[in-house]
Amino acid sequence: VERSRELAVQASSQTLEDTERGYVNLEYQQLSAEVERIAEALNFNGISLGAGETLDVQVGTNASSTSRNTIEVGDLANAVIGMAGVSLASVTDARAGIKRLDTVLNRLNGDRADLGAVHNRLSSAINNAQSNHESLMAAKSHIQDSDMAFETSQMTALSIRQQAGTAAMSQTN
Repeated sequence: VERSRELAVQASSQTLEDTERGYVNLEYQQLSAEVERIAEALNFNGISLGAGETLDVQVGTNASSTSRNTIEVGDLANAVIGMAGVSLASVTDARAGIKRLDTVLNRLNGDRADLGAVHNRLSSAINNAQSNHESLMAAKSHIQDSDMAFETSQMTALSIRQQAGTAAMSQTN
């Protein structure tokens, strides 16, 4: 989309001849078609991500809503619609296209910022889950160590009793 805006700026200059502007317009139309193709083909696990989907991602161990993060993916179809109506065939069209492409870029930049915030939130949830896992493993190890110490002391006590019983038996014989 940024390259498309650069082409619109280039086409809005009166220093270009109509033939050159036609080449610029041709490149723009190809870029616009590619953005449309990407928007239609973008998917993850069979979920179309170019259509403004909302996804719930389980990040906690409970079934409550506090254990889920909601991801709202921006609607790329709006970008496609914004780009589709632009022509760079004339200076006037190119200048109008700049404004329209600025709107598309602002919308996409907002979507990118939202996805960045969600990424940071998911990273934080992952770090929290890893910290909880480490704490649980440490607690498990501590319990096992405590059980081992208890069992060792029990075994020692029983061994002493057995030796005392054996010594008493040997003295009576």
